[in-house]
Amino acid sequence: MIQSGIVSYKDNYYISNGWRTIAKGVIIPVILSLITFYGCFVGSLSIGFLSTLATMAYLCICGFSSLLPTMLYLSLFAYMYNAGGLALYGFICFVYIARCSFRSRKIGYIALWFVLYSVTHLISSALTFGNVAPILNIFTLLIASLNYKQIDYRNCVLMFVLGVMITSLLGFLKPLSDNLMELLSVDFEEGLTKDAVVRFSGLSFDPNFYTITTIISLMLLIFSGRDKSWFSPVVIVVIMFFGFFSFSKSYIVLLLVLMILSILANQNHKLWKLLVLVLLVSLFMATTFDEIIYVFTERFSGISDMDDLTTGRDSLWQEHLKFISESSLSCWLLGQELPPGMYAAHNTYIELLFRFGIIGTIVDFAFVRRCFKQLNRRWQSWVNLGFIGIMFFSLFNLSAYTFPTLWACLFMVFILISHRSGVTCLSK
Repeated sequence: MIQSGIVSYKDNYYISNGWRTIAKGVIIPVILSLITFYGCFVGSLSIGFLSTLATMAYLCICGFSSLLPTMLYLSLFAYMYNAGGLALYGFICFVYIARCSFRSRKIGYIALWFVLYSVTHLISSALTFGNVAPILNIFTLLIASLNYKQIDYRNCVLMFVLGVMITSLLGFLKPLSDNLMELLSVDFEEGLTKDAVVRFSGLSFDPNFYTITTIISLMLLIFSGRDKSWFSPVVIVVIMFFGFFSFSKSYIVLLLVLMILSILANQNHKLWKLLVLVLLVSLFMATTFDEIIYVFTERFSGISDMDDLTTGRDSLWQEHLKFISESSLSCWLLGQELPPGMYAAHNTYIELLFRFGIIGTIVDFAFVRRCFKQLNRRWQSWVNLGFIGIMFFSLFNLSAYTFPTLWACLFMVFILISHRSGVTCLSK
């Protein structure tokens, strides 16, 4: 039953089918992901490979109603499946795409898009799996949007937020494993202590990637409806503090935007709870809180130009745009490989234009538009536009095209908007 865009708990798949379904839909994916994490932690490729095979087998036999929520959860562990250069997360996406495609009447339509996308994104680059992986990423988004129903909303939110929580907790174990430290990048900032503090990234490769997942989680928890319990605010505060440890300037900006949107959306019933919880947590974490404030103050101080504000990104953007402007017509249309010694653009849109040209960029935006197209016109509110603005701003200051969790982040924004708009079924 769907009323005013809110799904009743008795229609929730996991709750209505009892603990046996919970065990299958939640506990099994969690166990599989923890085994995969352990394989990365100890540096065992055999454990990682076997756990990936077990995960693929589970995706083949699990109930279809739990398939999409499971994929959203596993997306947070994508770098664990790609340990040792195996790039196994792509195979997990392929299993999901294949299973959904065989159930869809639009398989010919999907295949047509796949051919168009593959040609425009591989024609100017070597046929390596690294170039194919983003294709599977964006196609997972398309398949998910075609198979989503509003009754799955709470299950999807549950598994995505659960994935953010678990990967955040496991991320604190990274300094104990040389294998994880090598697999995931380590970024430092000057702090109050003798040694520079490490920017926290959970189990993501980049602290800025982690910022996107935390902001999306906060967005879902704040705007998914009126929750009169204390559970949701507690989870919000925990994730909020995890995000602070990323020491990302974008995180602060986007967090302020979320607060403004919560006021516009009349979510004030949660704000006072959050304020109380933040004050209590701050008292227990006084030293750590001082460290957070100091690092952020240092990061925002001494800003004299655009390059300082963007942490050197503006120079990279100008360099890439200049390189594109001096390129041949074929590179303009079809894109080109990044020259040796040239850093990534740290801007998803410039990266798309550089690597895949105008044609490939148009195809990408057509994909995203296709996923959002199924929403009815009621979604066009200031708050929903704010959600889209947050997502597109997040992609403006980092190269997120190869971020394996990108499809899940885009999808969660997509279903949040549909949930608030009362769209009952998007698979049309």
